[in-house]
Amino acid sequence: MQSREESLARLRRAPDRVIPEQHYVVEFFRPEDGEGVAELFYRTYGETYPIGTYYDPDAIRQLCRQGDLHPVVARLPSGAIAGFASLYRSSPPFAGLMEVGLGMVHPAYRGSFILFHLYTALNALLEGLSGLDAVFGEAVCDTVITQHASALFGFRECALELDLLPGTGAGRVACLVMFRNLRDVRRRLYLPSCCAGEIEAISARLELDRELLPSRDAAPAEGPSRIRTETFAFAGVLRGSLFQVGGDCRERLAAEEQAARDAGCRRFQWFLNLADPGVETAAGFLRGRGYGVAGLIPRWFDDDALLMVMLLDPPAVQGVHLYSATAREMLQMVTTGVAS
Repeated sequence: MQSREESLARLRRAPDRVIPEQHYVVEFFRPEDGEGVAELFYRTYGETYPIGTYYDPDAIRQLCRQGDLHPVVARLPSGAIAGFASLYRSSPPFAGLMEVGLGMVHPAYRGSFILFHLYTALNALLEGLSGLDAVFGEAVCDTVITQHASALFGFRECALELDLLPGTGAGRVACLVMFRNLRDVRRRLYLPSCCAGEIEAISARLELDRELLPSRDAAPAEGPSRIRTETFAFAGVLRGSLFQVGGDCRERLAAEEQAARDAGCRRFQWFLNLADPGVETAAGFLRGRGYGVAGLIPRWFDDDALLMVMLLDPPAVQGVHLYSATAREMLQMVTTGVAS
């Protein structure tokens, strides 16, 4: 494997092999496509893509061998890669929930139907992939194109992440989380009193088979809380998953938040396990610290997650473009929660 700088040095020297106006075929990734995919990331993002893995052909091939990356590519007759999209493993703890995304097209082919053909091929892959129970995507909200395409393939909006990604200049880009269930069973969810109505509404829109119970009378489990966190320095985001609420929940959540603040984070996300009867303690504590409801993420833990967020800066809502009335209602819910 190469370091990020070694990969970029190689890509700077590499000629652009993509010739405009060529016939292309959309097929599953082959090992020999690794160099072309890395070159496409470089032609699309320059040296700014935050995850160096995608500049390294060998690292891309390893992700595919591990089953963490399931790409499709638009391949030209020369073997050069003009488009890419993938099903891949990202933040969810549940291995059966994977993300659809990483869609990109070489500048010479923008305005073509490549991206539509790539996502059509990925959609055909979903039903037959062993161990895959559900998929989601984070559709950027500086345009509605990805949102419309996701809806076309059966995805439904379930959460809105304001100011998630760096944008142009000092701006930020929101993402609409869209979800599609492939295989599921009836589940029991415990609803925190501070946001029971929001969870009920989203669950109904997604047509989830859920038994919804109040959590206000449940006590935290004995022993420590089970928590996993990720810090995305390039985006200034803390993303935490709370598997189980323990007696130390308040102290642990506060400590993780402070550590992220010290690391420069200004956006904080907590995914709370709604199958845990003690979720009331965590949701109420976060609400009191200024967190608001951003949505419901089905199958995050295999069981569903409540997403709560806090932003230290006023969100850039004027740049948020949403494709549906449901998404606009979600924007109202999130902005009200963050503001209050």
